[in-house]
Amino acid sequence: MTTDRCPLGALRRAGALAALLGSLAAVSIVGAASAAQPKVLKLLTWEEYISPTVLAEFERRANVKIQPYYFNSDSERDSLLVGADGADYDVIVVNGLAIDSYRRRGWIRPLDRQRVPNIGNVDPKWRNAFASSGEYAAPMFWGTLGIAYRADLIKTPITSWEQLLKPSPELCGRINMGGDARDVIGSVLRAVGASLQKPTLDDYRKVETLLRSQQPCVSSYDFVSVSEDDPLVTGKIVAAMAYNGDALRMREFAPGIRYVMPTEGGIIWVDNLVLGAKSRAPRQAEDLINFLLAENNLLRLATYSRYAPASERITQRMPASLRNHPDIVPSAARLRNFALDIDTDVQSARQRNRIFAAISR
Repeated sequence: MTTDRCPLGALRRAGALAALLGSLAAVSIVGAASAAQPKVLKLLTWEEYISPTVLAEFERRANVKIQPYYFNSDSERDSLLVGADGADYDVIVVNGLAIDSYRRRGWIRPLDRQRVPNIGNVDPKWRNAFASSGEYAAPMFWGTLGIAYRADLIKTPITSWEQLLKPSPELCGRINMGGDARDVIGSVLRAVGASLQKPTLDDYRKVETLLRSQQPCVSSYDFVSVSEDDPLVTGKIVAAMAYNGDALRMREFAPGIRYVMPTEGGIIWVDNLVLGAKSRAPRQAEDLINFLLAENNLLRLATYSRYAPASERITQRMPASLRNHPDIVPSAARLRNFALDIDTDVQSARQRNRIFAAISR
């Protein structure tokens, strides 16, 4: 029997070719795996705010992984961004007043309207409510800051800031104020009849006097949370400064919770989606913003959060129980003494921070 023999050089060439083909195959497999690997989007937002079901749907459609980070107050969010110089987050939920400040710090970039066409679902009055918001932000929700209280645990219904600031014996030691200087001081400015746009030094003196006298009766300076362990739910406290949607959702845990827009007035807030200037996945981040602003999705988000969407058209599509709820979509009469906080004066900010630091430490 004869045996076919292969020259050694041919064997080497064949081996080299096989090795090359193997390497190319490995590169191809790694490349395919890399292509399939989802991008990670870091979302900085309030806890229990954006529907996880809607976020999960975007993850499936866009092949991305959303990694949420939570803050409990505007000042806490600012601190997180200061610590990273704005670099750690792709999409950020911000209040309207922060937009221009973030722009000047270089923390956010303008939105590409061609990639975020659903911003057209938002009413112009909200898109242009704050400095730089028209170019840098996509408004999502608006609402009011008022008082949540346990109607089942106290005898006298709460209707005013004065009742919280000059607490009766049944309230003293059982109240929480908010955890943010702008919100707390701004609300008390309204309580003393001052303007949110141009408060005077005398206005701040009145605010400080009230808050210092109230201090011994305050259990803590924190916002309530949508949780069965929150002190307002457990009954450890009976009244607290609260955002309207949070108060309404907390009723799922404690039906005796009521929300009131104080007679003296208060703050109207607007929450916006912005794009981090140093986002590692800006296209996907803008896709997420656009997805959240799609009409049906914004409707789902509003239904989940119990906040009014920044769109009258979408508001009219909400379930009647929400659309007609006076604490979610207040009438013009109830909003008469409420206003946007657009005070950007540096000295004013220092006064607010100084007073809040003094009472909350």
